[in-house]
Amino acid sequence: MSLFFLNFLKYSLNNGEVPHKNIDNANWHYLLDFAKRQSIVGVYWGGIKRLYEIEKFQANKPTDEDVM
Repeated sequence: MSLFFLNFLKYSLNNGEVPHKNIDNANWHYLLDFAKRQSIVGVYWGGIKRLYEIEKFQANKPTDEDVM
């Protein structure tokens, strides 16, 4: 399991948390596949929605295909 997955989980659960520095290189397909296997897609979805509010992360965000 990737440490990034756990860091993103921590970010998703804590509103005061800032995204991990490696978020620019995130592979959303793998992260969401992990979330499905762990039955925590809703938790990760909260973190993903928060990323949409951060201007600097607009370049690397999950595609609609990744989310579906």
